[in-house]
Amino acid sequence: MFPVLGPVSYGTRGRPAARTLRGDDRPWPNVGASTETVEALVSVGLPATARWLLWAAFFGYCLHYVLYSSKHLDHFGHLYLSTEIAMYGLSLAAVFAGLFELMRRDKAGIVRNAPTAQGLR
Repeated sequence: MFPVLGPVSYGTRGRPAARTLRGDDRPWPNVGASTETVEALVSVGLPATARWLLWAAFFGYCLHYVLYSSKHLDHFGHLYLSTEIAMYGLSLAAVFAGLFELMRRDKAGIVRNAPTAQGLR
C-alpha cells in the first residue's frame, strides 16, 4: 500500500539520514507525463507567465501614470528617467518574452492550430 523506502544509512551523529523513494518503488510507476513533456510545458509556460505578468505590470504602471502624473514629471514637465525606463522597459521585456515563448513552443514541438477561413470573403 505504501511505497517501500530505500535502505537506511546512518549519518555521522547516529541518526538516520533522509530516506528516498527508489525508482521502482513508486506507488504509481506508469502514471504521469514523461520528463520531456513536463520540461516542454515548463519551458513554454514560464515565458508565457512572464509575458502576461510583464504586460499586467506595464498597464498597471500606465494607469498609475494617468492617475498620478504629477509624481512622474519634473518641474519642467519632463518625465523622470525611472518612469521612461519602466514604461519602455516593461513593454519591451513583454515583447521579448512573447518572442521567447514562440521560440520555446517551436522547439518543444507544440503545434499551433491551423487558421480558419473567417473574415474577408
